[in-house]
Amino acid sequence: MNEVLEKEEIETDDISIQDIDLPRLKSAILQFYGTAIFGVNPIARMDYDRVNSIDDPEELIREAIKVGIDVTEYIKTKTRPF
Repeated sequence: MNEVLEKEEIETDDISIQDIDLPRLKSAILQFYGTAIFGVNPIARMDYDRVNSIDDPEELIREAIKVGIDVTEYIKTKTRPF
C-alpha cells in the first residue's frame, strides 16, 4: 500500500491501510462519479458501479489517487481513552 502512495508523492511514513477510513474514502469516490453521471458524463455510471464493487483496500486507494482525492485527508483520527 505504501508503494502505491509513494508513487503518487504522498507522505506515507506513518500511514498504513488500517489508518485510512476506507468507507469514507469509498463514499468520496462514489460521490465524485455520481456527480459526473448527473453532471456531464453518463458513461461514468460504469466507473461508479465498478468502484461500488471494490473490496480491496489497495485498489480503492489507487482509484482515489486516480481521481485526484488526497488520501491523507481520510486518515482516521486517533482518540485517547479517558
